[in-house]
Amino acid sequence: KFSKESNETDLPHTLLAGVEYNTNWTKPMVYIYTSGTTGGLPKAVPISHLRFWSAGTLMKVMCHMSPADVVYCALPLYHSAGGMMGTSSCILAGSELVIRR
Repeated sequence: KFSKESNETDLPHTLLAGVEYNTNWTKPMVYIYTSGTTGGLPKAVPISHLRFWSAGTLMKVMCHMSPADVVYCALPLYHSAGGMMGTSSCILAGSELVIRR
């Protein structure tokens, strides 16, 4: 069970076979930006290591991704869909990620 009160000792240290992790899963890994519709200006939202990994795992499993796949990401990398789900799923699957210049 993961919660805001979790600390790194509560979280898994081996999520991929043979890979050891030495990180605090609850600390921010990246920041994405909101559209700013509620306050007029975009806000930085911290995304934890665990949320980044979880989003990638979900996409990898749902799309049956493998190292043989090439994924084109047309979405902005500063947003959750492109920057979190697109990149993390490719990292975890070992797939190639193609982005536009």
